[in-house]
Amino acid sequence: MLQGHIIYTSDFLLSARTIALAGRDLQEALTQNEPRAIEFAIAELEQAYMRYDQSSERYQMFMLGQLGTTRSAAQAERVSTDGLASLVTDFQVAHVLLAAGQAVGESGEPTRGVRAEAISPLTEAVESLEDTARMIRRPLAASLSEPPPATRGLLAAKAPTAVEPVHSLSLAAAIATLQTTTTDTLEDLVSRVREAIVACVEELSNLDEDDILRALRLLGMDLEGIPDVGRLIRLGIDRLKKAINAVVAWLGEETLERLKERLKEVLHQWLTGEQINVGLRYVLAVDDTQQMVKQAVSQPGLTIEKVDQASTEVKQLRVRFDEHMGLVTQAAKVVTVIGGLLTTSLGVQAVLISAVSYLAVIAWAVAMGIDYADSGRLLDRVEGVGAIIQKLVQQ
Repeated sequence: MLQGHIIYTSDFLLSARTIALAGRDLQEALTQNEPRAIEFAIAELEQAYMRYDQSSERYQMFMLGQLGTTRSAAQAERVSTDGLASLVTDFQVAHVLLAAGQAVGESGEPTRGVRAEAISPLTEAVESLEDTARMIRRPLAASLSEPPPATRGLLAAKAPTAVEPVHSLSLAAAIATLQTTTTDTLEDLVSRVREAIVACVEELSNLDEDDILRALRLLGMDLEGIPDVGRLIRLGIDRLKKAINAVVAWLGEETLERLKERLKEVLHQWLTGEQINVGLRYVLAVDDTQQMVKQAVSQPGLTIEKVDQASTEVKQLRVRFDEHMGLVTQAAKVVTVIGGLLTTSLGVQAVLISAVSYLAVIAWAVAMGIDYADSGRLLDRVEGVGAIIQKLVQQ
């Protein structure tokens, strides 16, 4: 397993960097406005994508296989987070290809005379991919058998950090700390999920509700064939569809169907003006979990050490969740930019695939919120707030 993880991870990361390098070559060729150099760079980008397509699929299959054989919640969380981190790269590769297609004029946009303006989106897409490939390299390269620290530095320049354990002077103080810690953590789950999905919800609010519901039904199904577009835009759409399918694969078909029922209800509320936090508190069952905490701390036999341990675990959980939501937030930013590029390239044909991509990111964020809150046992890959409290009572 160790050697396989090194091979698949290194190949995946190297192929992502190759996409960025080819994007840089195209950017330079466009700046110099040399037709032969432009055509050569386009061929480079196509070849780089062929390698990325294969390496991404191999990495995803390997990590999904590891997920199926995990024996602990800690390892399942680690494998799931790593696999989902790679999806940010998937969306960014789609962004690079679509921006490249637009820059060379595949969308019909004029490029001569306004070359700098046309190249700017490509520059931003390449820089974003380069940053992500660099940041996720170290955490993804770590052995799957190593116990992960509270944070691993995913999509952040800062080094991994540890959470200081809680030490209370009395049982009453320990209980008060646990209640405060769990309340703050649950509220943070809601806040961070909202932060991750708000851009996607806003984009959906510009669409007809019937189109949104159709897109929700199609999430997890094969989308229609790629329309007649240019070479790079075609590859970008191909990558976007595969990234959406990868989100579905990591969530699981059964989980997705259950999740879609919940999303259908709250999406209608969000699109009719209700605050996103209200629907998320309901979906994440925040009030139910807070009630569970109240009941747990009233049980006899609690000790300072046990309660403090629960507080420490909840604090660690919150830090890991914030890091995970950083991944989803980054994915959301990318797909909303992609939506704009698709609209420029495809017009009304872009509506459906854009809506499905927004809903895929929303489903990812909400599923993670449910898992970390332990409300409904949707994925059950994380020892969330509910599980930590139940463990306290059972000790």
